[in-house]
Amino acid sequence: TTLAPGKTISFKRFFLAGRGDVSDIARIIYRLRDEPFGVIEGQLSERVTGRPIERARVSAYTKQGKMAAHAVSNEEGRFRLTLPPGTRYEVGARATGRKEATPAFTEVKKDEIASVALTMSRPGMVAFKVSDGAGNPVPARLFFRGLGRTKKPALGTERDENPDVAALFTHTGSGERAVPPGDYEVITTHGPLWSMSRDKITVKPAEAARLNVKLEKLIDTKGYLAGDFHVHSINSQDSIVGLEDRVISLVAEGLQIVASTD
Repeated sequence: TTLAPGKTISFKRFFLAGRGDVSDIARIIYRLRDEPFGVIEGQLSERVTGRPIERARVSAYTKQGKMAAHAVSNEEGRFRLTLPPGTRYEVGARATGRKEATPAFTEVKKDEIASVALTMSRPGMVAFKVSDGAGNPVPARLFFRGLGRTKKPALGTERDENPDVAALFTHTGSGERAVPPGDYEVITTHGPLWSMSRDKITVKPAEAARLNVKLEKLIDTKGYLAGDFHVHSINSQDSIVGLEDRVISLVAEGLQIVASTD
């Protein structure tokens, strides 16, 4: 915009409050812009039991594979996606500890509601314990690699559930974590000074696979400390890792001195 001498320009800004997902405020944005939209409503349920699945990430994709809308299922497994009309969308879902839902396809029309039903597997579980030769607990990182037709799992953390993360971190050396059913190689480490363990496990729906790992310290570092002097977390614009989760990950990697550079 070019503003000539003596002239003025004005504009409005809107502050929109939603319930936690993009689709919740999308319909308000479409109305403010006077743009057409349609809606996909659906139900997400667990196979076999039919129980609703809450807090799942439900997304709609164009035929080019671009995500067009995102929502989170509620306690009844219901979700609502607000989208531009005139397009056929693929609707899928992800939830921690479950295989991805079989996608549904539907066309969105102006001022109309399309309905879809999605189902997901029952969750799997991994109960793990990491210790040294004397039986003492060892903080660790456990990286899950899918074998055969098993995909890389979306683990993240209990808070952010980042789908790009296929590892979990423990500062206590033991715990349980929901993991999608499938076959995995689990690579367990505690930084470069310790040994590494590779173990194959099979996770079944509604069952807990047990993993017991022994690690050994290989290098004597008496008189030295391990450090990282450039660490980002949630306070930095290029990281989504929470402060507590960042500390846990650093302990799991065997670090003793850390400089936060947020």
